[in-house]
Amino acid sequence: MRIHERAATLVTTSSLNPRSGTTERRRTNVWRSRSQDRRAANVVPPKGYSETEGNRPRQFGISRAERTIKAEGFRVQTDIGSCNNEWATVSLDKVYKLTLVTDGMYNLEVKEEGPLTTLPGKSPGACESGTDNGHTVAEGITGRTHQEFNATVKSAVAPNRHPDCGVSDCAGSGDFLDAVFGAGVGNYTRDAWSWTAHYQTRSKGTYFDTSVDWPLNNRGDITGDRSHPRHGDHEDFS
Repeated sequence: MRIHERAATLVTTSSLNPRSGTTERRRTNVWRSRSQDRRAANVVPPKGYSETEGNRPRQFGISRAERTIKAEGFRVQTDIGSCNNEWATVSLDKVYKLTLVTDGMYNLEVKEEGPLTTLPGKSPGACESGTDNGHTVAEGITGRTHQEFNATVKSAVAPNRHPDCGVSDCAGSGDFLDAVFGAGVGNYTRDAWSWTAHYQTRSKGTYFDTSVDWPLNNRGDITGDRSHPRHGDHEDFS
């Protein structure tokens, strides 16, 4: 909870004591807000200053909320393992957040989450050391994934603050950016992604994937055959 900043201002007043005929001076505390103190001192706040923004300047002349554009999307896709192999089908609910950093430059954040089902073949972590260790994964193992991607976007086009994802479902970042800046050639550019992705199953392992020195910084693996759990012991992790 934020408490409105106030400052105690010590005020000295003088008054004539009718009994003694002398002038008495009293010092009292008067509680005033800092904005009142500025007005009393005839201080002009800097351009873009906003009392409602937590006593912080409004960047670029707009509020923090106005600097961010959000939308939701959905996509079914196959994810790539460390051997550049398709190893799982994932169904991803996506949240896009485009934030103004400076004039014409934005940060695009995409958070994704949903169930996964493995495909047969090399395991996702088989090549994370730089060479293939021969590990495999069976078809049909289930789990979940959550992922985050970030990239710099540049555009001189005024953005649509309420992008329509109805047709494309904003399945990919290009669909979202087209809805924000328009689909015209040269309306925007996007730099390379940085990302982290976590994959988890109930009993077949976990796998972490990152863009940093890919795939040598990836960790873990999801391997083995699809198990047949006992009655009441569900392997399904979706």
